[in-house]
Order: sequence, then C-alpha cells, then structure tokens
Amino acid sequence: DAGNPDEMTATLQVPGQGQAGCNEADLAEPFGVLDLGDLQAFIAAFTTGDLAADIAAPFGVLDLADVQAFIAAFTAGCP
Repeated sequence: DAGNPDEMTATLQVPGQGQAGCNEADLAEPFGVLDLGDLQAFIAAFTTGDLAADIAAPFGVLDLADVQAFIAAFTAGCP
C-alpha cells in the first residue's frame, strides 16, 4: 500500500538504463539531487550484493572502495 507510512520504496539507477543521475552517488529519484534516498539506495544495494553499488574498481566486487567512492561522490554534490 503506497499510503502506508511504515513502507518505503526506492528506485535504483542501473548504469546504462533510464535517467542518469548527476554523479555515481545519485542512485534514486529525484535524479539531479543528492539526498537520503540516494544513501538508502546505496546501502540497500551494497548490503544485498546488488552491483548497482559497485561504483569503484575492482568492478564485480563490492568492497570498501565502493563505500569510499560513494561517500566522495555524495559529498562532492551535484554540479
């Protein structure tokens, strides 16, 4: 139920599909704005092994480099 305040949805950006975000940290709508939705989307992807969180080398592996790259992109902000 979309009206249930106990439920939350997030839309993940899959590279090469749909609208592009402003940088690697812009994973959730609204694109072009970095917000809590992007942080939640990254954490959800990373903890479930979703390669949408694989934004740094070595690609194909989720590791600390991906977390550091997300933090750097998020704190850099959107142009």
